[in-house]
Amino acid sequence: MAVVLGLSAYELAVLAVGAAALVLASPPGQEASKQAARAIGEAIDNVGKKADEEPTDAPPMTIVGCPDSAGTKEQEKQKEKECDPCPTPPPPQVHRDHTHFPCQDHWHYFVYNQNSETCECFLQRKFGGCLGPDEQPPLS
Repeated sequence: MAVVLGLSAYELAVLAVGAAALVLASPPGQEASKQAARAIGEAIDNVGKKADEEPTDAPPMTIVGCPDSAGTKEQEKQKEKECDPCPTPPPPQVHRDHTHFPCQDHWHYFVYNQNSETCECFLQRKFGGCLGPDEQPPLS
């Protein structure tokens, strides 16, 4: 590893990042960043305007074989299967034998998520909340 003025490459990189952060955090640095972003945005906007204004000898461009956005959406809808609904999830679980920060007694509930392409259902357990000593989870 190269050592310059007693500093490693890593230490030099850290110093460079720190210096850049100080410059960008200062009001003049922030204004310079805003001006640069505005200039880039204007340049991008002007690309299309110049292309429309300046004549060219090139033939018009035609993209062959690319469906339009409406065709793509229709194809996606056709791909989606009509899936049967997932089964009813199991009832909530109440846990009074171990803690679950920030509470002692707590409960979990279950939901099914479904893959629209394969129609496969995936059971997911979620944290329901804290319970008092004699409290039961709410019925859904």
